[in-house]
Amino acid sequence: MSRIPSLFCLALSLAFLSSQPAHAATASPDLDAKSTPSASPEPGDSDAATRATALLEKIEAADASATRLHAAEELAALGHEAIPALKAFLERPRDTSDEQRRVVLRAISADVPDEDGRFVRRRRGQPVDVKGGDDYDWLAELAALPSMPAGSGEVMADIAAIRALAATEHPDGSDHILAFAFTDTGMTYRDECGRYLRKMAPYSLPTLIRASGDNNDAPAQRRYAGYQLERIDRKVPAKAIHHASIDESLEVAVLDAYGASKPREAVGPLLATTNDAAPRVRAAARAAWMKYVTGPEPPPAPTRKLKLTGGRKSEEEEPLWLTYRELADIELRRTYAEVFGDKAPRRAALKDLSEELFAHYDSRREAALEARYQQAVGAAERGDLAAATAAYDRILAEAPEHPQRASMAETYLAHGLALEREQAWREAAAAYSKAHALLPNDSAEAKAALAGHYYTLGKALAADGKASSTWLRRAAELDPERSANAATSGNDSGGDDPDASSAPAVRWMLYAGAAGCVGAIFLFILGVVVRQRDRHHPA
Repeated sequence: MSRIPSLFCLALSLAFLSSQPAHAATASPDLDAKSTPSASPEPGDSDAATRATALLEKIEAADASATRLHAAEELAALGHEAIPALKAFLERPRDTSDEQRRVVLRAISADVPDEDGRFVRRRRGQPVDVKGGDDYDWLAELAALPSMPAGSGEVMADIAAIRALAATEHPDGSDHILAFAFTDTGMTYRDECGRYLRKMAPYSLPTLIRASGDNNDAPAQRRYAGYQLERIDRKVPAKAIHHASIDESLEVAVLDAYGASKPREAVGPLLATTNDAAPRVRAAARAAWMKYVTGPEPPPAPTRKLKLTGGRKSEEEEPLWLTYRELADIELRRTYAEVFGDKAPRRAALKDLSEELFAHYDSRREAALEARYQQAVGAAERGDLAAATAAYDRILAEAPEHPQRASMAETYLAHGLALEREQAWREAAAAYSKAHALLPNDSAEAKAALAGHYYTLGKALAADGKASSTWLRRAAELDPERSANAATSGNDSGGDDPDASSAPAVRWMLYAGAAGCVGAIFLFILGVVVRQRDRHHPA
């Protein structure tokens, strides 16, 4: 009898706890993040470095090959925040010797360079038992060995770290792979490093371009980087720039790398990119170009007596090629004449000619943008807000700081209001968001745009049956005129909003829990009384 109150109270407590709705700090909008002005970026994984170190130690110490392979896959999924930990791991002191690691790799016929960094060459009639190629998987081959040689754990951990750096798809990762390949320890893994530098292209392009430049005073690394670019067919700068255009930040990094290394082959593509439509790309190309035409003169090309027609040789030694400065001079003057219709002044400095050309490009672009802006204004005046805002989108992509941003914001606001009346909630949220981005943060118009964005975002979520009251309350806080709608919109379009309906449920369960506890106390007292009676009056 004495156990009944305890069990009863425990059951009530569990029922009460399980009935509580799960609340999020904010409702998940499930919309394009770009349409949410107040949405903060997702926090990075602050434990990435710790997790990476733990996985690497697990690979190094594990007994089973399957465990090591699974940990390597987890390691590769950590992303760029693990780069510092991966770099530190490759720089660690090792328990095995270089010869022990070479023995491990020879067990899978891996292509390992000699002590001078030179790879074994296949000689005619002397086949060499080495395996390479971009599809050769060192980790899988090591895991398939019937018995693991001493030091296999360290070797597999090193390989996993190299692969994880490549999987980050970040130029910093390729920087560390290349640097490791030219350390005393990393030389053994040079074939694997090259394989993954190629696999992570185009994100490895900035690293390889800088390293392959003539100003790299490490000739072995320069040849190695140039070889990797040739293997992926990106030695030609025009191809490399085009290949990097999938990511604007990557393209900027590639252009910066050309500015740092100044290869002669990049003169033409670089000058062409100085008129790119993207502002960041255009600025990076111009900064790189200025390094070609300013600063100290490049080293002169080697000279030699040239062989002429008829087998004769030139009387004087001639340079074997033109320097990047001389090529830039020729290309700039050719482009100048093409653009302006007249030859460039003979004595004009290359820097001045470049700035004049860039100013001309900018004036033409501004004139074209102004014409498109006037067309968009005309569309807005005719009431075609969709066409007007679409034109503004294209203009702002080329000129984010356009002087008529405030005027554009008015059109975006009007378009958002029109879409809201049509109950096109998602489109309205995007229009309000763009208006808010164009307005000063402390203005009344910006506040109204943000309120409209929150409200239409909430309505879009409610229409999808998702929690919306958080966004509707935010809208009401910014614009009290929306408070009446926000108070009753929890179940708009049939959506069940847990935020809106949780208060009655919580109140009911509190009452039930209190009543249950009172009943439990009563039963407990009754049990004590009965037990005392049975003790004093046994049957």
